Amino acid sequence: MVFSSLTFLTCFFPIVLALYFVKGSIRWRNGVLLAASLVFYAWGEPIWIVAMLASTLVNWVCAGMISVCRGDAAKRGWMIAGVGFAGALLFVFKYTAFFANSFLSLFGAEARVAGLKLPIGISFYTFQIISYTVDVYRGETPAQRSFARLLLYVSCFPQLIAGPIVQYSDVAKQIGSRKTTAKDFTRGMQRFVVGLGKKVIFANICGLILRDLPLADAGAMSFGGAWYAGFVYMLQVYFDFSGYSDMAIGIGRILGFTYKENFDYPFIAKDVSEYWHRWHISLSMWFRDYLLYPILRSRGMRRLSMKKSERHGRMYYRNLATMIATTCVWAFTGLWHGASWNFIVWGLYFCVLQLLEKFALGKVREKLPAIACWAINLILIVVSFVIFYYTDMGLVTRHISAMLGVGSAGFIDARSRLVIRTYSFFPLLAFVCSMPIAPMLNRLGRGLLGSKAFEIVKSVALSACVALAVLFLVGQSYNPFIYFQF
Repeated sequence: MVFSSLTFLTCFFPIVLALYFVKGSIRWRNGVLLAASLVFYAWGEPIWIVAMLASTLVNWVCAGMISVCRGDAAKRGWMIAGVGFAGALLFVFKYTAFFANSFLSLFGAEARVAGLKLPIGISFYTFQIISYTVDVYRGETPAQRSFARLLLYVSCFPQLIAGPIVQYSDVAKQIGSRKTTAKDFTRGMQRFVVGLGKKVIFANICGLILRDLPLADAGAMSFGGAWYAGFVYMLQVYFDFSGYSDMAIGIGRILGFTYKENFDYPFIAKDVSEYWHRWHISLSMWFRDYLLYPILRSRGMRRLSMKKSERHGRMYYRNLATMIATTCVWAFTGLWHGASWNFIVWGLYFCVLQLLEKFALGKVREKLPAIACWAINLILIVVSFVIFYYTDMGLVTRHISAMLGVGSAGFIDARSRLVIRTYSFFPLLAFVCSMPIAPMLNRLGRGLLGSKAFEIVKSVALSACVALAVLFLVGQSYNPFIYFQF
C-alpha cells in the first residue's frame, strides 16, 4: 500500500484516524497505530513481516541485556549481537546474490545466483533498529521495556517504508505520551496534501516523460536528449522522495509525532557538501552518527591521525584519515541504495567531489560568483542521477558520453524533440517549484491579505490540489514510489 493510492486515501487512512481518535488514552492510540502499521506493511507481502518482527525482537532482547549488564565487554557483545543480526538479515536479502555473482564473475563463471525478493523498506527499518541498540549501548537512551512500544517505533506506518529514518531518541517520549492539537491536525493535513501533490502531479508526470525517452538504448541519445533525461529524472526522484517525506511528516504530526525534516531545497546548494546537508537529511545524519564518527574515533584511525614522520607532518595523516573514513562512508552509502555496481560508483562519485571540494577546490570556489558555483553544482548533480538511474554500467557510460557530445545522435534526436514538444515547459515549472518559492509566497500572501484571508486562500488552493491529485490517480496507471525498492 502506498500513500498516493486511492485505497489509502479513501479507506485505510480515514478508518485509522477514526479509530485512533475514538479514545484519548495512549494505550488505545498505540494499539490502534501498531495494528494499523502491521496491516499497512503486510498489505502486499505479509510473509516479509516476519523479518521485521524477528529483527525487532532480537534487538529488544539485546538492548535489554545491555541495560542490565555491568561489564563493558558484555555490553559490547550484546550490542554486536543485535546489530549483527539486523545487518545479517539486510545482507542476506539485499546483497547475497550481488556479492556471490561478483565473485563468480572474477573466475569467468557463467552461473548466476538468483536474488531473493527484497522486503519493502528493509533498509530503512534496519537502520532504525540499529540506531536504537547502539544508542542504548552508548547510554544515550534507556532500553525500552515494552516490546510492543519498540515494535511501534520500528513499524510506525508513516515512516516505515521510505523514511525519514527516525532515531529512537527523537520519538521515545512521544511513544509514551503525546497529543494532537487542532493546529497539529490542520498543519499535518496541509503538509500531507503538499506531499501528495508533489508525488502524484510532479513526480508521476516526470516518470511519464522518462518512459517516452530512449533511455533503454542510451547509444541512440542526442546531446540535448541526454541532458533533458538526466534533468527530468533528477526532478522525478526529488518530488517522489520529498513528497513521500512530506506525507510521512504530515501524518506523523496528525498522530502526535514530530519528525525531523528530510529535505531542505537541495537544488539551491552551491557545493556537494551543502547539497547533502539538504538532501535525504536523515540518511546523512545516520551515516555521520553511526559510521563516520565511529570510524574516525576507532583506534586505528586515531593512531593514523596522530602519526608524524620526517617526510609528512601530522596534518597530512589527519587528512589521510579523513579521506579513508569519507571513502568508506560513501561506499556504504552507495551500497545502501542498491546491490549494484552503479550505486557504488554513484557513492564514490560524490566521495571524489566532496574530497576535491575539501582539499583542492576551496580557494577556486571562493573566486567564482555564487551563481557559477550553483550552476556547476547542479550540472554535477544531474550527472549523479544518470549514474543512479542505470544498473548497467555500459548504459551509464553511453549516456554520460552523449552528455559530453561523444557518440551522440546529434544535438537533439527526433524522439526527444517530440517529448519536449509534448510536455512543453512542465520540467521547467517543476524545477521552479523545487526552489524555495513556497516560503516566499507564504510571507508575501500574509503581508498582502492578512493571516485569516491568506489561510482561506491556502485552504482553497490545497483543496484544489487534492481534487487534481485524485483525478490524476483515477486516470494514471503509473504510480510507483522509487525509494520502495531500497
